[in-house]
Amino acid sequence: NAYYFGDWKNGKRSGRGMYWKTFPDKTASINGATGILEHQYSGRWSNDYPNGKGQEHFTFDYSLASGEYAIANVIGNFEDGYYDGELYIMTVVGDDQFIDWIADAERGTFLNLDKYSEAQDGKKVWRRYYTTEDENKNYRRMYDKDNKGFGIYGIKMKD
Repeated sequence: NAYYFGDWKNGKRSGRGMYWKTFPDKTASINGATGILEHQYSGRWSNDYPNGKGQEHFTFDYSLASGEYAIANVIGNFEDGYYDGELYIMTVVGDDQFIDWIADAERGTFLNLDKYSEAQDGKKVWRRYYTTEDENKNYRRMYDKDNKGFGIYGIKMKD
């Protein structure tokens, strides 16, 4: 149930292309989210991996969806399939609450936006695109142990 449409070089995905995978049984769990129907990446490829500017997108069956801050869309830069560089992230909570975020990553690990945040609160790794009056809701925090390996599900280069 996975397809690639695009450029090839020496038998590997390279240039511009789109990867599309469907989950007809709706049992996929990616980055802690469930109820996923489709997963797509469209953008630059090199050496069979997403490399360069691109966009990742998920389509959900909201009646089955679960997961806090489930990633619905990522626009930015990728390296060997990992999030790398400046990113725009859209998350969905429940079936109708979408939140836009700004983040910076280095090969699948989000960089701390606030080096002075206290360890017990986790690292501040995403900042809301539009801030709210409640300062605590303006950031997505993540502990070091959970902050690794973020990138295109199923097509990340193994370290």
